[in-house]
Amino acid sequence: MKNRGIYIHIPFCKKKCDYCDFTSYSYSDIDLNNYVDFLCREIELYSEELNNSNITSIYFGGGTPSVLNCEQINRIFNILNRYFKKGIEITFEVNPESINIEKLQFLRKLGVNRISMGLQSLNDKDLTFLGRIHNSNDALEIIKALYEMKFNYNIDFIYGFDKNRNIIDEIEKVLIFKPKHISLYPLEIYSSSKISSKIKAIDDEFAFKQYKEISKYLRECGFIHYEVSNFALKGYESVHNSNYWRCNEYFGFGVSSHGYLNDIRYENTKSLSTYKNMIENAKRPIINNISITLDDSKDEFIMLGLRLSEGISLSEYEKKFGSKFDRLNDKRVKRLLTDGFLLLEDGYLKITEEGSYQMNNILVDLL
Repeated sequence: MKNRGIYIHIPFCKKKCDYCDFTSYSYSDIDLNNYVDFLCREIELYSEELNNSNITSIYFGGGTPSVLNCEQINRIFNILNRYFKKGIEITFEVNPESINIEKLQFLRKLGVNRISMGLQSLNDKDLTFLGRIHNSNDALEIIKALYEMKFNYNIDFIYGFDKNRNIIDEIEKVLIFKPKHISLYPLEIYSSSKISSKIKAIDDEFAFKQYKEISKYLRECGFIHYEVSNFALKGYESVHNSNYWRCNEYFGFGVSSHGYLNDIRYENTKSLSTYKNMIENAKRPIINNISITLDDSKDEFIMLGLRLSEGISLSEYEKKFGSKFDRLNDKRVKRLLTDGFLLLEDGYLKITEEGSYQMNNILVDLL
């Protein structure tokens, strides 16, 4: 049986954030109920593969999964419970405005053992700028509840857009409540997002300076910088996301989700109506399949593995693909090593912190 993860997409939000480029929709209670019905039916369309898999993690992402009520969440778990053993990592994304202690208690009862909260900032001015609908006090109340309930939880921060912001002070306020994991994401500006009317570009030099400042502070606080955007206390690295970075397989359920099964990467439709129509006809709502060739697998091993602080194992590469990693003799790669953007250490090739903000350019030279 293959080890596989499960990703479930809940494409609804109370309000779409101004920076967001993900697939999400406004909703009514009827929309949510109908969506959950079709989601459960989609999962059942994969029953054979699920029964022949060892499920290692489940991740509810969005959108905002916490807009679901307890009854709707329970219906999804009634289906999922057939396919996994208790005790695996189950992550549920929440936003402060759509979560409360009662729902957290219910999630724990169902087996959810990891919460990922979209905080982004503890500065109310910046929250307004980002188009968030919670305030800092509401967020801190939920963080305090997570701490008191002894949840393993992650906090997301967005950085790189406000030169007057004391983000270290914000992180200090969060660390009082002992999160096990912190994720850092630079603000990305998409032409389709509302925020593009407020800010045209990010100052990359400032953003990288802030990234290094936060990284240094979190390491001093005992966090391991195990992936470009992620920091965790030892033993609390995300099992599910690590599954992606190690090129392992996973199911993707829900509108706009992606999956990877049997050397095929697939993409579900982004259209709610198409999603429902396909499932009503007992068809998986896939609109795109890509068969992964040997060369594709090599490239993915490099692209995803270099996101991890440990880098890529050259011996594992040779074992996996039956050939040596031969790019080290390339002049461009030698230059990256000499300039300190890449590091070869104990049989692992790694991107350094200085190189992390030039990852796309580095990958062009490597692939």
